[in-house]
This record gives sequence, structure tokens and C-alpha cells, in this order.
Amino acid sequence: MSDVIIGKPSVYIGEYVGGGLSPEQLADMAMERILHVSAETHPVIRAQAYAFRNDIHKVLLGLFKKSAHSERRRISSVLERSGHIHASEIAMQDDT
Repeated sequence: MSDVIIGKPSVYIGEYVGGGLSPEQLADMAMERILHVSAETHPVIRAQAYAFRNDIHKVLLGLFKKSAHSERRRISSVLERSGHIHASEIAMQDDT
């Protein structure tokens, strides 16, 4: 019987500050749904599972950050084409 569960459903309970979830929060939520490691898992397997989990988290975090930047760039472009130059510049400000 395996103590490493892939695709474990979970519920996120957290506080949304600043109008939405950060890329870090999204990556954490994704990892909770993708991979759960039981406390009773053999230590060697647990270490490997956590190493794998950390690697996947880094990949997701990088992609979520790129996605957020891409969406800001798209919004900025639409605003700029509509003549809202100042709003376009605000849209591109890093909100972290």
C-alpha cells in the first residue's frame, strides 16, 4: 500500500489579500491537490516525494509568475491601444 497519494482532493482555506491569489499561493494550492505525502511513509520514499514535490512547486511557481506577467502585459496593451497610457503603465507595475 502506498502512502504517497497523487491527485488528492483538498480544500484551500486562506485569506485573499490584495484582490487575488499570488503565484505562490496558487503553486501551494496546486501542490496540495497534486501530491500528498503521508507522515507514515518510509523515510526514504518520503524524502524522494518531498524532493519531487519541491521541484514541481518551483516549475509551477515560475509558470504562474510568467502567466501573471503575461496577463498584465495583455491588459496594458489593450489599455494603451485605447489611449489610456497612464492606466497601461499602472497595469504593468509589479504588485509584489
